[in-house]
Amino acid sequence: MSPEDAVERIEPAATTALELALHVSRYRFVAPVVAGRCVLDAGCGVGYGSAEFTPEPPARYLGVDRSVGAIRLARRQYGAPGRLFLAGNVGALPFADGQFDVVLSFEVVEHLEEVDRYFAELRRVLQPGGTCVVSTPNKRWLSDGLAAPRNPYHVREYYPAEFAHVLGVHFPDVTLMGQHDGARVRVVRSAETAYGQFLERMRLRRLRHVVPARLRMWVHSMVVNIASWRLGVRPAAIESSDYAFTTDHVDDARVLLGICRVR
Repeated sequence: MSPEDAVERIEPAATTALELALHVSRYRFVAPVVAGRCVLDAGCGVGYGSAEFTPEPPARYLGVDRSVGAIRLARRQYGAPGRLFLAGNVGALPFADGQFDVVLSFEVVEHLEEVDRYFAELRRVLQPGGTCVVSTPNKRWLSDGLAAPRNPYHVREYYPAEFAHVLGVHFPDVTLMGQHDGARVRVVRSAETAYGQFLERMRLRRLRHVVPARLRMWVHSMVVNIASWRLGVRPAAIESSDYAFTTDHVDDARVLLGICRVR
């Protein structure tokens, strides 16, 4: 595996409905903003988000990711007229100033060392009056109180006030929103938490290196499905509408979303 591919990435075919909906819902939430506009998706991964802008797609969509492999998949699976994918560095975007009406960058900033350079680039390619939408996980849910992130792929995680501050340094008008789990999602996450606590209590996690990954995933899925079904929720039926976006209770949100505007 090359360094450019040593990242966490959402690939729809290998992602649970719960997690896929978490990510897809952000694209569907911003669909009204991108309709008919020239859009950059900075850190697009395999490009699955580009297919979520219906029934009014962008006039032009350009996805950029540092992984040549991800871009190759994006072109093969999601390439279409008015929809292009390029390999590139989000900290040195290969575009002229003010080229885009809307810039999207979901779950990217937590992976970066040069955060100021990244935000400066997102703003540079955005035209006056444009909108930049950026998301990142809420540190409270991942590494609350820890000096370093639990996730080995994350360089830095942010609490809401920290995220709002770093956005405000680069953008004059910022609205901070939270992406919240809906009732059905909370049922499934509760089942996952209970299963994880059971493994810890029985000291079974230490066996993860000797149990094949496919078997671990199968057992995990079976246990979570049964526990969720008992409460009337099918994990496989979770969809983007099971997540909500609001400016209320942002501190409690699983994911932080910054809506940034330039004059």
